[in-house]
Amino acid sequence: MTQICVPEIVKPDNSKTYESGPICISGPPASGKSTIGRLLAKKLNLDYYDLDELVAQQEGVKTSREVMEKGVRHFQKISHECLKRTFETIGGPFILSFGGGTIIHLEKGDYKDQNLRIVKKNSFVICILPSKSIHESVNALWPRQSDGKRLTGVKSEQELVPYLERRMPGYISTADRIIYTNNSSVEKTISAVLKSLK
Repeated sequence: MTQICVPEIVKPDNSKTYESGPICISGPPASGKSTIGRLLAKKLNLDYYDLDELVAQQEGVKTSREVMEKGVRHFQKISHECLKRTFETIGGPFILSFGGGTIIHLEKGDYKDQNLRIVKKNSFVICILPSKSIHESVNALWPRQSDGKRLTGVKSEQELVPYLERRMPGYISTADRIIYTNNSSVEKTISAVLKSLK
C-alpha cells in the first residue's frame, strides 16, 4: 500500500496570525527554503529575497559560503546588516528566506538576538522542516548537503543528528507556523504554506 505524504501545519502557542506584511521562511540547510520562498512569492505576486544571496552580493562573491570562510563573526555581521537593511528599505510585503541559524541566538544582544527581534517585530515566520523525527529529517536533508553551497561544519550523516538536535528547538520556538513537509511534493508544501497564512 502506497503511503500518501501530506504536509502537517503546526501553530505554536502564542504565535501570531498573518494579516499582512513580510513573510520569512526559515529552516535547516537544504530544507527547501529557497525553492518554497520563490514559488510562494510567485503565487502571491511578491518580491523574493534570499538572505544568503544578499550577503554574497554585498561581499561581491558568488556564494555565502565564501563569506563564511572569512570567519563566522564576519558572516554574522554582514548577514545582520543585510537583514536589517532589507526590512528598513523595502516597503510593503515581500518574501525573505534565511537559515534558522540567523535568528537562533546564543546570548542576549548578539547579532542573532538582534535579528530575531527584527524578524519577530516585522514579519510572519514560517519554518520548513522535513519531519518531527530527527532521523527522518536527517534522511531527507543529508543527500542534499553535497552541493558545495553550504558551510555547516557537518561532515557526515552521523554529525547531522546532533546538529539538528541542538537547533530544532530554536527553529520551532521562533516560528509562527511550522510546516513538516513529510516527503510531500513541492506543490503540496506550497498549498500548506498558503493555508497557514489564512
